[in-house]
Amino acid sequence: VSRLDREKNPLLLADVLAELGEGWHLTVVGTGPLEGELRKRAAELGVASRIDLRGAMPFGPELFAAYGDSDVFVHVSWTESVPQVLHEAMASGVPIVATAVGGVAGAVDEGAVVLVPPGDARAIADALRALRADPERRAAMVAAGRASARRETVAAQTSRIIPFLLGP
Repeated sequence: VSRLDREKNPLLLADVLAELGEGWHLTVVGTGPLEGELRKRAAELGVASRIDLRGAMPFGPELFAAYGDSDVFVHVSWTESVPQVLHEAMASGVPIVATAVGGVAGAVDEGAVVLVPPGDARAIADALRALRADPERRAAMVAAGRASARRETVAAQTSRIIPFLLGP
């Protein structure tokens, strides 16, 4: 779930899928200037039949269903501040493998996300394989992720901000 722009590094998704081999499928939600390049890269690597490019989805039931249909969320950006998609995935009960860039580590609770170096398809694939093999870890990540997402709701943020604005 992302813009298909250079900073989001979507071409790496095809590399990750190729690294994983058969038995893995990728759903991409979003559009952008690199959509054609992603399709081309997937074809070059022989994984085009295992990538479903769904285009843009507005925030709402269709997007929530896409999260719910996922076994894991993969974040591959080169740079980020506080990615909202991580909170959405956590709230949807999806474990996350994410690049350790910008504000990603600070945006989530420890144990809610597996952090990997940016641009490293093998590290991402290894993390995905490890999660597939460890249902207990996935369940713990889902619980930690949901707890983290609950602390970032509008109501939770407002309850922290209002006392600061009102002062002592």
